[in-house]
Amino acid sequence: APEKLAQAVNLNSFPTTFFVGRDGRVRGVTAGFPGKASGKFHDEATADIIARIERMLAEPVRTSSAQ
Repeated sequence: APEKLAQAVNLNSFPTTFFVGRDGRVRGVTAGFPGKASGKFHDEATADIIARIERMLAEPVRTSSAQ
């Protein structure tokens, strides 16, 4: 829904990745992605994205009564 991601208007970099937490809030954004031919830059970007996702998945799940 556009009203949920107002900051996503007029994107000029593809791909643009939004990291959305369990609470529905945008926790991070990355713009662009280095291809495999860029070597270590691709490896570093891939590792960064995996680390972000793993950190977010490791966070406790909050119930509606705990919010």
